[in-house]
Amino acid sequence: MILDGVPLNNLENNYAITNIFDMTVPNDNFEYLKGGTYPTAGSGYFVFLKPLPAGQHNLGIIARVVNPTDPSFNFDYNTSIDLKVK
Repeated sequence: MILDGVPLNNLENNYAITNIFDMTVPNDNFEYLKGGTYPTAGSGYFVFLKPLPAGQHNLGIIARVVNPTDPSFNFDYNTSIDLKVK
């Protein structure tokens, strides 16, 4: 992750994972999954920024998502977010 051209370090320290919970998938869903209630969990890396000075800022995100069960779901993610602080 890059904020205003400066890499953010030690992001591996900001990994969090939930406990198992039930997720209900409707029959009519955009992934064409079989509807029902399934046990699932969530996880990810989270960034906590100190207050930024007023003005324009840019947050760049580059990630690789790997599905250990089905590699056909692997993908690379590269985006940027423009922030305006008042």
